[in-house]
Amino acid sequence: MNKLSKLHLALADETHSLKQKDSALGNLGSAYRSLRQYQKTLQYHERHLAIAQQIGDRWGESQTLSNLAEALIKLEQYSDA
Repeated sequence: MNKLSKLHLALADETHSLKQKDSALGNLGSAYRSLRQYQKTLQYHERHLAIAQQIGDRWGESQTLSNLAEALIKLEQYSDA
């Protein structure tokens, strides 16, 4: 799953498609969450959040904020969550 998501991200970068990049970053963040690699989860979801805000994707922004909070809780960073 990670290989496909990373390929998706590479293709989005190549075509300069922010919507595709937004989707790929969210998928990678979710993949790392399921692998319990919460630092990587944070990295991808933070990038996902920035793009969601840039393109005005309010639903994506809300989902990403929830995903970020979940990862921060798993890392016991409660005040940041």
